[in-house]
Amino acid sequence: MPSPAARGLRQRKKERIREQLTDVALRLFTVRGFDRTTVESIVEEVGVSPRTFFRYFPAKEDVLTASAERLGVDLRAALAARPPDEAPLASLRRVLTERARVYDADRASYLALSRMIDGTPALRARYRDKQQTWERGFVEEIAVRLGLRGDRHRLGPRVLARVAGAAFGAAVDTWVAGGGRPRLARLVDESFAIIERGLQGRTAGRVRR
Repeated sequence: MPSPAARGLRQRKKERIREQLTDVALRLFTVRGFDRTTVESIVEEVGVSPRTFFRYFPAKEDVLTASAERLGVDLRAALAARPPDEAPLASLRRVLTERARVYDADRASYLALSRMIDGTPALRARYRDKQQTWERGFVEEIAVRLGLRGDRHRLGPRVLARVAGAAFGAAVDTWVAGGGRPRLARLVDESFAIIERGLQGRTAGRVRR
């Protein structure tokens, strides 16, 4: 039986290969397009066999699914790291604005990826389905932060998570439509500002440039 150290090393190697396959596949998708990117072209760059690819992903589409799942885990962790006395909506605003800065830092790649997903119905459906797991993660984390127990007490966290997801999605749609301008982080922050103004009974204003 392998030692704990050996099992840990093997697990880290598997995770590293999975990350490499994901990163290469996403890059090739944005450069060549989804349909023109073959499994063979992905594994050639990583230096593994097609059999290895299919051990991690049943199909090319599942690379995007895995990427969305990984992002959901990262977003929940970021939310958990926010100060415990911070208002939940304020925490969501900061977490998603920080995520938007990652998109801004590699604008061309994320714009291309977003357009590819939107232009491929099968991918769009799968990716948006996985985005709902982000909201579920937010719901669970907000419930923990507020000390809520039981499903019947989670209406508030569900509303907050759904609102935050809609704010982020609207900002991304506006960002893509504008060719990456203005910066996504600004649009996300403004989306939450619009929500706050709406809660205060004021109408949504023009996006600041």
